[in-house]
Amino acid sequence: MRQMVQTISWKPYPIVDSDWKKYVTNDVLDSLSESRLAKSICLQFRDRLKHSHENFIASLKELEAVHSGRMRRTDDRREQVRKNHAPGFAKFALESTSLIDVIIHGMPQLGREIGRGQYGVVYSCSRWAGYNPCAIKSVVPPDDKHWNDLAMEFYYTRSIPEHKRVVQIRGAVIDYTYGGGITPAVLLIMDRMVCDLYAAIKNGLDWMARLQVAIDVIHGIRYLHGQGLVHRD
Repeated sequence: MRQMVQTISWKPYPIVDSDWKKYVTNDVLDSLSESRLAKSICLQFRDRLKHSHENFIASLKELEAVHSGRMRRTDDRREQVRKNHAPGFAKFALESTSLIDVIIHGMPQLGREIGRGQYGVVYSCSRWAGYNPCAIKSVVPPDDKHWNDLAMEFYYTRSIPEHKRVVQIRGAVIDYTYGGGITPAVLLIMDRMVCDLYAAIKNGLDWMARLQVAIDVIHGIRYLHGQGLVHRD
């Protein structure tokens, strides 16, 4: 009880008037330290800036995660289009073109064999659909993968504009009677050249002619590359 009484201040409370307010204000201003105030403000700025930076980094990571997920989904859809939809569409286009060509121009008549390669046999053809002479490449795709590759090659080759350094495919016919109907053959009808490069070299070409052939090949390849195609032979 004695301690409580001793702690009670018996001084009269100040009168809160304008003089007292001025006194308190001046006392507070006099007690301020410029260096301490500047340090306190800088610390507050730094804390706020650090907090904002952390929020910014977190938002960037969240945005990156969302964007990465979107990119993965886009890549998956692009891969699905490239592997599933595009080959199926190209094969449908090949079958449709074959049906139209057979109805309008009929089956081409195969002549003698003029070449043979890894992917098929080339025959001569005197005339087909108003084009003469022609060369017919007979390809027998052994499985779905080769069917898709052939259909894509035909689709892209027919889609590009004509170029004087690229042999133009004039049509395609699917021979469903080949191999007893078990393994249909795709007949690609194209313009027939005078001879191929190997025969021309065997018959004899001077260096200027060989240089011109190389330049022509480069022009053709550059044109294909400009169309987004790669010659794989």
